[in-house]
Amino acid sequence: MLSQSRHKADLDWCINSPGLVHNENSSVIWPDDNWFKSIHVSEQISNFPQPRHSHHFRLGKHFEELLICWLRQDDEFSLIQANYQVFDKKRTVGEFDFLLSHLGQVEHWEVAIKFYLGLPNTRNANHWHGPNTTDRFDLKYNHLSNHQLKLAGNPFGKQALEALKLKVSTVRCIIKGRLFFPWQQYLSGEFEVPDVINSHHEKGWWIDEADIPDNDFKRIVYLEKQHWLSPITKNDPLLVMDLPRLREFLHSPSIEQATHVALVDESGDEMSRGFIVKPIWRQRAAQNQA
Repeated sequence: MLSQSRHKADLDWCINSPGLVHNENSSVIWPDDNWFKSIHVSEQISNFPQPRHSHHFRLGKHFEELLICWLRQDDEFSLIQANYQVFDKKRTVGEFDFLLSHLGQVEHWEVAIKFYLGLPNTRNANHWHGPNTTDRFDLKYNHLSNHQLKLAGNPFGKQALEALKLKVSTVRCIIKGRLFFPWQQYLSGEFEVPDVINSHHEKGWWIDEADIPDNDFKRIVYLEKQHWLSPITKNDPLLVMDLPRLREFLHSPSIEQATHVALVDESGDEMSRGFIVKPIWRQRAAQNQA
């Protein structure tokens, strides 16, 4: 169960954090940092939805629902439909994440929350892999660009919009998240990324389990998906582990191939976050990169 304060912190992060992608050479609007900074989020929002089953928490759904909470109180945008599906008879062709009214015009928004770990050379778009290694940045970006963001021009998309008596004038894509660099690269500040990545994106690190340094990992917090968005503070009731306890935790039977953790200071506030990966993650990422 997420607290109201954690929901509010997550919503603030969803709005105020920099976008992961910014591409000016596109007919689609990829909002820049100034656009996000111009957004006002009401302090009065309190009706945050709770996941029906906490053990089936879906981060993408959480992200969308936080944005919906914001859009429903915003004076500038008016949400018309969310997750509006498009069909070819019984076959699903796609889905409009959000259809909105803005300044008398209809906008189609695609939104996503993404976390990628980079293998050297991190300038290559196909070197960025998700924690589960089935997701890869270049594949997601290409699918968005060539399919999802063109849905309003698709014959079946047009038909779906006509049923609502709508015509899309603007397409906007919002991707939030973090990129995680190899540990030594993160420490040295060598943040080389693909051209379409926003240079101000949020950053973290990843490290092989066997390479964890003794001196830097003194206070560690395991991050379940409910805590993957906004930074951890001393107000979050999470167990702080020392290094021996972390090593024991990493050998538990249910541990993931890439474990998300945060390093916190003596007060319990987050200093940085990253992933500790097992050899199987590296193997699968290398296979998926080919």
